[in-house]
Amino acid sequence: RARHLGQCFAAATVRAGHLCAGASPDTAQSGAQGRGARQLLVDFLSVTIVFKPTILCTMSYSHSNPHPVNEGRKRRLYRLAQLIHDLWEEGASLDTRFFKHPYIHNSYAIKGQTSDIASYHEHLVPCVYLRDQCTERFRQGWTVERVAEFLDEYLWIAKIEKPAQVALVNEKYKTTMPDGWNFGPDDDVCARLTAVGLALQKMI
Repeated sequence: RARHLGQCFAAATVRAGHLCAGASPDTAQSGAQGRGARQLLVDFLSVTIVFKPTILCTMSYSHSNPHPVNEGRKRRLYRLAQLIHDLWEEGASLDTRFFKHPYIHNSYAIKGQTSDIASYHEHLVPCVYLRDQCTERFRQGWTVERVAEFLDEYLWIAKIEKPAQVALVNEKYKTTMPDGWNFGPDDDVCARLTAVGLALQKMI
């Protein structure tokens, strides 16, 4: 799949180049159509720049990774922190999908599971809550490196049972953490599950 994505991406780039020059791969085109094509290329490159981290992430994982899981996790969390920072500087907010698979691959984030039949991937700290906390830390002057370390502490997943356990968590803590929990040294990252009577019975 990664090779196919790369081939499609390359073909699209070539076609955009033809269009920018005012000619299609098959027939000559010019004038207003050529000018419109140049704008198409600008739009194409803009999308490429915005989604480049996701594309690279998806493609790199399709091959055997010679690096340890911990190193791969730290690299991806650093990229995530950088992306949050850049969008914050531009006055935008990052979509929480970037906190999830495949951008942060499940193999880098699973901390445990509640049972042998658990299959739903639930973030221990809600993605929107974690993203907003990262943004607030950038406002406070934190560096990208420091926020990446912060994410390394708190961006974890537990496999829980669906639908019962998922509903149990979302009923009280869909986008928040329990009262009094504040990213402190004594605050358990699993507190959201513990507060509704769930525990990670089997570590992965």
